[in-house]
Amino acid sequence: MGETKGFTLIELMVVIIIIGVLSAIGIANYIKMTEKARVASLMANMHTVQIEVELFGTDSLVYPSDAAQIISILPQNVYNPYNKSLPALQNRADEDIPGVVEYYVYSSRSLYQITGFNKDTEAIDLTLTPSRALF
Repeated sequence: MGETKGFTLIELMVVIIIIGVLSAIGIANYIKMTEKARVASLMANMHTVQIEVELFGTDSLVYPSDAAQIISILPQNVYNPYNKSLPALQNRADEDIPGVVEYYVYSSRSLYQITGFNKDTEAIDLTLTPSRALF
């Protein structure tokens, strides 16, 4: 009697199912880690904007009047972590987009607020403001 060599259909199906389950777990973890990295990049952008705003305030005794003044002094490596073709910084009055840092300055120009938005255009759990007013 001859023995057949090879795998049965059941064995192949079990292997395919195991590979599928492992792939699903791996892809889900990859997506979570990618989102965490984008939010971390967004927080770094917010911090960079805050540093530039504070430097501007130190030099001129008022904070920048809008995001355009900050954009001109931002380092080249600040970009939107969700889409490099979208703006990385804008005014609070503009439409919320994923990965953007929004800047708002009060009318006295002695206080500001910096907020970032995640992929669902929800504000992340970090809002930057000065520790005290300039004046």
